[in-house]
Parts: sequence; C-alpha cells; structure tokens
Amino acid sequence: MFLDAVDGFLRLGMIPLLGGDVLVDRRAGFSVHSGDAIAVDLALHFDATRLVFATAVDGIYDRDPAQDPAAVRLAQFSLGETASGGAQLARQARVDASGAMAGKLDAVRRAAAAMHAGLRVDVISMLAPGNLTALLRGEDVGTRVIAG
Repeated sequence: MFLDAVDGFLRLGMIPLLGGDVLVDRRAGFSVHSGDAIAVDLALHFDATRLVFATAVDGIYDRDPAQDPAAVRLAQFSLGETASGGAQLARQARVDASGAMAGKLDAVRRAAAAMHAGLRVDVISMLAPGNLTALLRGEDVGTRVIAG
C-alpha cells in the first residue's frame, strides 16, 4: 500500500507531495483516487487530530454561492446532512473527477469514527490570504465538518 512508501519517506526526513490520480484495477477497471481520499487515508493512518481541506470556496454553503449571491456559509456541517443535501453539494463547485464538495464529504465519511474520537475536519478557502493561520488560531473561518 502507498502508506508504506509514505512512512519510508518520512523516516528519511522527506516530505512526499501527493495528489489524486486515475487508478487501474483488475476488478474495478479505471477509477479516481482523489487527493481528498488520500488526505483521509493519511489522517487515519497517522491518527491525526486535524484534517483541513483547502478549496477555492470559503467552506460549505446552504446553496451554490456561484449561482446564488444570497448563499450563506455554514459554520458547521454534519455528515448526516449529506443524505438530503448531497445533490446540492455536488453542484457547489466546478465539476471534476473527484466529485467536488460532495466528493470531499464522501471521503470524510470514512473518517466518521475518528471524528467521534477527536479528529477535527475543516473546509476552508486557500485563496484568501491568512485563512489557514486564522483557522489554527480558532477564528471563524470556513466550515467545520462534524460526524453527526
């Protein structure tokens, strides 16, 4: 598994840069293993306490902010809400092979048990300077995702 390679690089003092890609599998054929899924894999493998998804939008909104200027950023979003809101979330960002915002939340769902045990998950924009620093200082930035 790729996590063994990541462990090896870290032991050597190297920081690997990872991203999603198309995978070929004898059973599944072609599929996409997104950078979002990789981030969740790493968070679970290393028992992380924090997982931050950097996006081009300020967080999760009640409606698509590109289509509706009155859309409101949600300070908190429960994974339980994706059952009813998944179709809306799928349209909240440019459609891509990883599923946009809905794809991120699908990946995060695999970490629900870790979230109940203390893993904090946030979605923020990295297009706004200072957002990551503000988040780490505890300021109201982005959307915190909870297991529900």
